[in-house]
Amino acid sequence: MINLETKKQFMQWVMENVPFREREAYWLIDYLMGHENILEKVRIVEHAETTPRGLRFADNTFDLPPFEMYKYTIDFDNAEQIFHEIRMNSQYDLFVEFLFKDQWKNELYLGVLEDNPHYSWNVYDLDYSSDEMDKFLNGLEKEFHEKQIRLKLDAALEKKDVKLFEKLSGYLLED
Repeated sequence: MINLETKKQFMQWVMENVPFREREAYWLIDYLMGHENILEKVRIVEHAETTPRGLRFADNTFDLPPFEMYKYTIDFDNAEQIFHEIRMNSQYDLFVEFLFKDQWKNELYLGVLEDNPHYSWNVYDLDYSSDEMDKFLNGLEKEFHEKQIRLKLDAALEKKDVKLFEKLSGYLLED
């Protein structure tokens, strides 16, 4: 769990450095920072829209509303509604997402980012079957070995080592 002071430092940095289209975004962040009982329940995650109670802030480089609240299947971007939702349900976790330019280069952001228990980032819908993936990986492995043998063949030729050259050539002919 991320401590309150670290969350406050990050949010203060956001307030001072991230440009939002609407000033209400700053008001909401300031409200979160100013109420430790709420801030204790804040989890900074990715994909806030997948959570039961999420809030996303997006800077003006994104083609998104500057703030948007997600509550189960309902989403809204009215600052007053969001404020009241946060205030009236402060006993529940609030999953907050921040989208801003170069966020992955920001140490403060990386220091507060937590895993989203409602979103599996490592599960992908691959278009490949396991057989196709095995064939692909086996092909890569074969290419790698062939390249290594060819490098050794070149070295054997330079050293005029006929026995080693014939042995290595035999490996290439087997495939």
